[in-house]
Amino acid sequence: LAQENYLIFNNYWGNFRGIDWIVTFKTFFTVLKDDFLRFLFGAGPDEFYEIVMHYFKDEVNSYYTKIINCAHNEWLNMLVTEGVIGVVTYIGLFVTVFMRGAKIAKEDDRSIPFMASVAAYTGHNFFCYQQCICTPIIFLMMGILVSLAHKRAPGNEK
Repeated sequence: LAQENYLIFNNYWGNFRGIDWIVTFKTFFTVLKDDFLRFLFGAGPDEFYEIVMHYFKDEVNSYYTKIINCAHNEWLNMLVTEGVIGVVTYIGLFVTVFMRGAKIAKEDDRSIPFMASVAAYTGHNFFCYQQCICTPIIFLMMGILVSLAHKRAPGNEK
């Protein structure tokens, strides 16, 4: 531990997440200069590797012997693949669901575990990428939370 300082962000930070994130930002801002439509709508699903390698192949290859297929940060990854409109919309979905749960948390404490799930997923995926099992489950949890909130809305009490 004396040789490692986990508080210093550099290319090697977080098992090479540092270089992943740096290259992701560089790609996004290069796309911003080169292609405004891709800035707004992204490169497309599963196109992270293609666009990053298009702009920064030499830099990526100096750190990896394998391919870099995601940013290891769902939100940054989505910025490149889905663009500003996609990432703002997706984050807005999580924020909206969480806020709807927060409105009813005092009256209905059943909402708290669902809110915690949304917060945990959001935080966890700052350092990871969507997983085939986690994403459907979080959408199920968000659906239950919205259902609880909807039942508490004025005129919907039963």
